[in-house]
Amino acid sequence: MIWSWQTIKKLVLCLALALPIVVLGCQPKETNGNGSTDGTTGEPPLAQFSYQPALPVIEEYVIFDGSASRDRAGGKLVSYEWNFGDGATGQGVITKHTYTAAGEYSVQLTVTNDKGAKGTAQQKVRVFGKVSIKKELAAPGLDPRGLAWDEKSLWVADGYEGAIFQIDPGTGKVLKSYEAPTASADALPMPEGLAWDGTSLWMISVDEAKILKLRPQDGKVLAALSLPSEDATGLAWDGSALWVSDPRGSKLYRVDPNDGRVLKSVAVADIFPGGLAWDGSALWLSDEIDGKLYRFDPGSGKPTLAAKGPGGAMAGLTWDGEALWVAVASEDGDSGKLYRVEVPR
Repeated sequence: MIWSWQTIKKLVLCLALALPIVVLGCQPKETNGNGSTDGTTGEPPLAQFSYQPALPVIEEYVIFDGSASRDRAGGKLVSYEWNFGDGATGQGVITKHTYTAAGEYSVQLTVTNDKGAKGTAQQKVRVFGKVSIKKELAAPGLDPRGLAWDEKSLWVADGYEGAIFQIDPGTGKVLKSYEAPTASADALPMPEGLAWDGTSLWMISVDEAKILKLRPQDGKVLAALSLPSEDATGLAWDGSALWVSDPRGSKLYRVDPNDGRVLKSVAVADIFPGGLAWDGSALWLSDEIDGKLYRFDPGSGKPTLAAKGPGGAMAGLTWDGEALWVAVASEDGDSGKLYRVEVPR
């Protein structure tokens, strides 16, 4: 049988599609993860990393962890190289770095396996700044634990003095003071958080685990609610309900001011929430462990902004309509401090 030239071409084409044909000099070369083709490195490894804290601030250690990286071919990773985006570099599976300026940094991890193949991962890391102090006042006592703003003046609950003070925010002069009220006669005057609802003060009474509603003129107890947690410290008013912070349990509670029912509880991951304030749309938290202030969205349950605080053991917070006030306990036996601060956005 004689085949035509067209038939022969069809047979050759079918064989080419069905069988692998290797032609010297045309073999596909292996890449090393960066697109190079040196033919020696094999499949690139997978680089992955995480970092803590989620909202770092300047002069704070940021921990970078590349332990989730792996070699796709089952080999061994022999190096981890970091570029922190600010000109600094590092090495190791887990490393740490501090930033000296606020901003957004592009952090890159490059891993290399035992065959020389490289893989990279990159993330944007936003670093927050420090508050700027607009005003500083001497607190009326050593341990200002709670703050409230009544549209004209500041109210301070001092744990050491066991007293409530009304002060002039311009001069720091004490306008009024009285012993911290209690609901029962045998309870000790141990005030914590303070809040203002437009007409009355609210105060946490630690010794009896109560939230007390007070007449501001003389401290008369108008109502007493049970605390949602015995470890509660901070207190804030959001326009219709109270917020209470529990630093030990890392929780926030929204409480009905009429009967003390918990309307909502929110877990606060990786934050030790002490003082509380409401700015009209979100909560502010102070963390005396890491020395940071956080703006917290109670709807999403996540912090949206952080800032390095003014220093010292921060406790009480309040919002005066434009800025935060922060209460800081004494560290040297002198009076505590009250700071009006601006938080960089």
